[in-house]
Amino acid sequence: MIDFIYNINNKNIYIHCEIEEYCHKIEKWLSAYDIISSNKYSSYIKIYKNKTVWNIDGIEKIINNKIKRTDLYPLFYNLIANAVLDDDNVLLHSAVLCYNNAGILVVGDFDSGKTTLCLKAMENNVEVVSADQTHLGYVKNKIMLRRGSLYMRIGDDNEVFLSPAKSEIEIKLIINLVGVCDNGKLYFDVVNNKEHIIKKMFKFCTWHSDIPLFTETEMLNIDRTKIYKWLSRINIPFYNVRGDSKNIIIKIKEVLKW
Repeated sequence: MIDFIYNINNKNIYIHCEIEEYCHKIEKWLSAYDIISSNKYSSYIKIYKNKTVWNIDGIEKIINNKIKRTDLYPLFYNLIANAVLDDDNVLLHSAVLCYNNAGILVVGDFDSGKTTLCLKAMENNVEVVSADQTHLGYVKNKIMLRRGSLYMRIGDDNEVFLSPAKSEIEIKLIINLVGVCDNGKLYFDVVNNKEHIIKKMFKFCTWHSDIPLFTETEMLNIDRTKIYKWLSRINIPFYNVRGDSKNIIIKIKEVLKW
């Protein structure tokens, strides 16, 4: 059973789960956050065997059935995204690589090849500091890594736990991974249109609230206006990228030297 309070972006979040088959997965997702000793919390998820209750920013919702396993992932990351989101902070479905202390934000649709690229990065002296969901924040108009998810699933049978970033990392480059294809031609196309960048990035901040929880077709919420304003401040190079994972890593290193 899980019965802990986590500190997420200076907010106390209570997590309770009585379904043993779900507990191990939930603990992995929350491994980047600190468990604290407190009896005060602002939001919560309480998973019982026959219902799930959650509260985000004072709004409580209930599913009166055992929650489906596939609904856990969007529910938990919707809670985290709401805890993180403000004028300076946002949570994105993304990975972050680090080379010579420069951060590379990697966004892309599910199954676009982010994990494949992360594994190739590790083989080529590039550190992976966030595997799946990334908390970014503006500090003096620079985009900084605040927290990265440390759990990386590799296929159905393997997993990796990353080490937390040793120091603050500034994001210097964003790549939108269109796809990884072995021996494919490398496309590394710069995008300068601000509206295009916002449209590409928006879904990576809202994915958890874009589909219903299928247990009872309940919809999740996120403040899309705040996300739009956050994305509108992006002022670093953005590339649409496709090709062989090794060549992508080589090209990333070259771009960072320019």
